[in-house]
Amino acid sequence: MTRRASLTAFALLLLLIVAAGAYTWWWFRLADGVRDGIERWAEDHRAQGWQVSFGDLETSGFPGPLRVRVERPHLTRPDGLDWQTARLQAKISPLDPFRIIVDGSGRHEIASPAVAVQVQAQQALAEVMLDNDGRLDRLDITGTGVTANQVAGDGIEAASVRLMLDLVPEANRTDELATSVAVDAVVEGLVLPASAKPVLGPRLTVARLTGRIQGSLPAKPAAEALTQWRENGGTAELDRVTVEWGPLQLAGKGTLALDRELQPLLALSTSIRGFDETVDQLKAGGLIRSKDARTAKLVLALMAKPQPNGAPPAIEVPLTIQDGELYLGPVRLAKVSPISWPTPDGRR
Repeated sequence: MTRRASLTAFALLLLLIVAAGAYTWWWFRLADGVRDGIERWAEDHRAQGWQVSFGDLETSGFPGPLRVRVERPHLTRPDGLDWQTARLQAKISPLDPFRIIVDGSGRHEIASPAVAVQVQAQQALAEVMLDNDGRLDRLDITGTGVTANQVAGDGIEAASVRLMLDLVPEANRTDELATSVAVDAVVEGLVLPASAKPVLGPRLTVARLTGRIQGSLPAKPAAEALTQWRENGGTAELDRVTVEWGPLQLAGKGTLALDRELQPLLALSTSIRGFDETVDQLKAGGLIRSKDARTAKLVLALMAKPQPNGAPPAIEVPLTIQDGELYLGPVRLAKVSPISWPTPDGRR
């Protein structure tokens, strides 16, 4: 081997040693930073009145992706909202530390002063994207084989659930009522409990909502945050709402707001298909009389508009919630149960 070749090989070896040392230093610095960050987050929130506890906090995985395991995490907010699970696990690539994959598969217990729910997921993964300052930028949660049961009552099941939140930094907003969060939520294969007596069948094929939250939601207890958001003119713009439930196929868009009692005010422009079959099932379920069903089908047929490509006719009619009532056009369909928001001290 020539002297020049020997020097080249030595330089490459030295470079590899330096790179390996730098990577090792960075890996363990990242692991220490994650541990310190979790501890610091817990202390900061305890100072704000939260109850935060967890068991073992373990980091592992060198020299591959950093793996973080937190045993028995348990959080209780000042307003009484409580969450706990047996274990959370996360994976972080040292080469992409702003992307975190969290595995929350298993059972989660969620409780408020009014209700307690157990959520079980065969698989639950969350992709958490942080900005350069370490703040949440985007959240993508997917779950399969999901069940949710009240501690004393029936529950629901879903084949799959997905929730995507895309946060818009304050610096990128044009005004106070610009979009703060973009939302895309979809549930497939939703099975309702028998106790609900769903007249359109127990299974929703798909329910999807795509929209934007206009205005900032402050980091405060739910009732206080929503009150401030509403008073500042905040709304949720629903760009696309899709429901396929039995014979009913509904697509719409509109706006959701809150009244002074923090109850929903909904205004949707909808296109509905399968209305004949839907009316038949409402009649079979005893919700409308035979005479009213015939009249409804006649009126709906007159309202129906032909669709392109040979698709079934559709009716275009507003769907609204106001004063605690759900309306389809001028027809009152049902009473909407009021939402009881917890107060900062946990009362309702």
